[in-house]
Amino acid sequence: MDGQRQREVVSALERALRAAVVGNFELVRRGADSIRELNQLALYAELPDVLDFVADRLAAKDHIGAQEAALKLHALLDGGPFLPLVDELIASLSPNQAEGPEV
Repeated sequence: MDGQRQREVVSALERALRAAVVGNFELVRRGADSIRELNQLALYAELPDVLDFVADRLAAKDHIGAQEAALKLHALLDGGPFLPLVDELIASLSPNQAEGPEV
């Protein structure tokens, strides 16, 4: 994979994770599609499918399913620079966060 494509994959992943944190499942899907298209060497071959699963669960407002998918992302990206974003996603899907702030 050339350096430019690799940077584009990294950028697409970051955008998809940031979109997941705010619940924008359409942008998560777009990121998964970009990664699928750009990832010539199939590094993290499962990543687009897991991102699609996150998007599906977010679209269905299934926070438990989305959190399980986020845990799969955490395992796939173990040791990588995106773990803080995945941790933020997991935290945003916790039952306390899903219900909204207390008044």
